[in-house]
Amino acid sequence: MTAAIGAGSSGTASAQMSDTMERGARDPDATLRSIVIKSSDRSSYQFSVSGVLTATDAPDDAVESGTATATVSDGVHQYEFSGEFTGFDVSGDPAIRVDGKEFDADSYLDQSVEIIPRGQTTVDVSASGRIEAESPRSDSAKSGENGPESLDRVNGRTLQGTITTPVSLVYTGELTFFDADSEVHFKRDGDRVDAADILPSSMPGGVTVTGEGESFKITTSDQADKVGADTTVEDGTITGTANETATEARYDGNLVSVSRGDATATISSEQKRVICSAPSDSSVEFTINATEAVIYDDAVHETLTTTVAADATERIKFLGEVTSLGVGGVTAEFDSERYPEAAVSARLQTGAVVERTDAFERAASEADGRVRHDPEGIYLVSNTTDDKPSDSTVHHLTDLDRGDEGAITISRHRDSGEVAHVETVYEWKTKFDTTSKVTSETLQLAGAASVQAASVETTTEEYNVPEDRLRSAGDPVTTQGLIDDASDFIGDIWDGLTGVVDSIAGLGENMLQTVIEDSGVDQNDLAVSSGQIVCNSITAIQDLATELINTKYVYDVAKWSDVDLGKVLWKVRLTGYDSVVSVATSDAFAEFGDDDWSCGSCIAIIRLALDVGICGFGVSAFCAGTNWWNLGLGAAPCTVALGALCSLAVATLPDARDLCSAANEPTGWSVC
Repeated sequence: MTAAIGAGSSGTASAQMSDTMERGARDPDATLRSIVIKSSDRSSYQFSVSGVLTATDAPDDAVESGTATATVSDGVHQYEFSGEFTGFDVSGDPAIRVDGKEFDADSYLDQSVEIIPRGQTTVDVSASGRIEAESPRSDSAKSGENGPESLDRVNGRTLQGTITTPVSLVYTGELTFFDADSEVHFKRDGDRVDAADILPSSMPGGVTVTGEGESFKITTSDQADKVGADTTVEDGTITGTANETATEARYDGNLVSVSRGDATATISSEQKRVICSAPSDSSVEFTINATEAVIYDDAVHETLTTTVAADATERIKFLGEVTSLGVGGVTAEFDSERYPEAAVSARLQTGAVVERTDAFERAASEADGRVRHDPEGIYLVSNTTDDKPSDSTVHHLTDLDRGDEGAITISRHRDSGEVAHVETVYEWKTKFDTTSKVTSETLQLAGAASVQAASVETTTEEYNVPEDRLRSAGDPVTTQGLIDDASDFIGDIWDGLTGVVDSIAGLGENMLQTVIEDSGVDQNDLAVSSGQIVCNSITAIQDLATELINTKYVYDVAKWSDVDLGKVLWKVRLTGYDSVVSVATSDAFAEFGDDDWSCGSCIAIIRLALDVGICGFGVSAFCAGTNWWNLGLGAAPCTVALGALCSLAVATLPDARDLCSAANEPTGWSVC
């Protein structure tokens, strides 16, 4: 049997402690398409979409379950929708425009591929939009039994069945899944196509390598694929020879290192450093370019070129994201989102794989809403820890019978396909768009004979927050950047923290200065803004917090049991990250845990997580990176719980305690 073609089917993860990638829209309804149907006579129509569908100027009863059905006479009907059309029938001669362009309902299936089986073959195929099977137009094709007519329609996007003769698949959008139980060949526009190219690439990252004949090695955190014959790819590692003619490759995840011989430049996103190491027998020139700046020898550079002595290592700070690395004549320019359409394909393909599980079938059939299959309606968090990749796929719900928002989350191990967690969540919103109530329905898979036999555990949480606090929820936090004058370093921090320190008995300026000095935190990593210590790197926030906890002050001055460590940690923030991915994967939060802590430390961590900016795009990444689903909890409980807390301008103690309960304690946190 051939392997199913889909996201994650090519290559394996490279060795990384933990790497997380999140893909999806911040607002699943932010990008909507339009359709206008105009007729001077009487015309009838019916069309269905893979995502949301709303009548903006059409009869109120025209839309039901993602399908619009109506008759227009000497008038205009208008709709907004997302995704692709999964069906379209018209009677009459209306003028139709989609996204402002003319649309022909008879020819909107504008993509095709021919499947040529070598014998009796069972196939399973889906697209992002409508898909149909036809007899090939080739004169040499032999029609007969077990052709197009033998493929059963599962839904508007999926066909399954057994064929023995060639079949032409016509569709709109892109193919998202293909599986066959024996060898098949493919043709597109009459030309032979490799099986690996039937689905669009799901690798959004791109790297271009140039040089003067040197050999190179590039490691990535997930999968990689060559673009041409000049490179070799294995286990997420790209090797080849760098020439004046650029060598290209694609990858998923993050680019980790670039090597030429024994010289290596490694990117540490957690530390915001590029670690440049030269071999023992020669010095090497390194070049670093970042989106914001490179800091070296107390100077700020747009591009830094420096020589590292033989058998030496330099750790060079950067701000923003590294965009190119040069190592001894080999230059690699890269962007993890060079091909944004591939990130869309990754979500669609992973969603199609999940859709074929018994877990999804049950969750979708029992959901009080319609499952979205458009790219905007699918959110994906991929996490690789110790070479073990896992995916958590969130399908948003629409046309809900209860709640204002809903989603089905399924977490599964990529290599084995084992489903670890299934949960459907419904949220109710206030007029300020904050969460007022959450209901979670989780399948109890442990010990169940099958997914269908698993019981459902339902929990409901309500968040009653005063209106004045709701108004201020989500206010942005801005910083003033790095401090300019290192000589006033401690004074600036102390002046900004007087309000907090006043409430912590025995903690004075000298003690805080000792803590900062003993922590060894780079002054370039710290600033003060709005009365808070602002950290620019993971290691800074980790070292500073750890030293605050371990200092003798906690034990000898105030006695640890009397110290509200949360009041200290709550004043430590992280800035400089567009997403919380690097926070989640750094293990910084786990490092805060200490058996001597009370549960207050756990509450402080939750508050710290909120301050870091987890209330934005990175909620799911944080939950994935801290491996909450390893406990069978899945991504949704973490996402929903933090999302609900984010509705509170300040995390209240009872809510944080709930999050720190034994049932929700993340891996490695033994503090509660």
